[in-house]
Amino acid sequence: MRRTLGVIQDSAKDIAFVILMWGSLSTALVDMGFERGVIYVINFVVMCVMICVPVFLAIAVLFIDFPVFLYARFVGKDSSPGSREILLGSLVALISLVAVGLVANYSDVRVEAIRPILHFYSEDPRGYRYVLLLSGLNVLYALFGMLVYLRKRRLGLLILLPLVLLIAYTLLKTLIWVHSH
Repeated sequence: MRRTLGVIQDSAKDIAFVILMWGSLSTALVDMGFERGVIYVINFVVMCVMICVPVFLAIAVLFIDFPVFLYARFVGKDSSPGSREILLGSLVALISLVAVGLVANYSDVRVEAIRPILHFYSEDPRGYRYVLLLSGLNVLYALFGMLVYLRKRRLGLLILLPLVLLIAYTLLKTLIWVHSH
């Protein structure tokens, strides 16, 4: 009986996810036409990866991962502050941000499809730098937590504390930038 309920719940979640995704895609397709709708959805997804993922991961580091790490540290349990999800998400965001910066700087792209993505870089390079720095700091946090802390706990803690403060400062600057636009 429990297994059947679990399958039903998983199926319901999958169906709701597909309906939400198809709803946004179909709205864009009907409103803008097929080609422009697909381009709009792709641009939206790439911009979410470049901006929302680093901000979300920084918030997760500051309010979930690091407090759990400190609690485990002071209670005496072994806990690694860096997690694979933070590292993978930050690497995807960092790679996409660097790719956009390289394309915007070193190529003469006139493809209409990626113009909104390139405008993110060229319109306000300060915001691009904030998000790039935030994503890089998230990567460093995860790497130091996974590699340094496990071998040398005091050195890892001394490295992670200033890194978390830098993440907090950069997140604040990024949120101020997002609010001002």
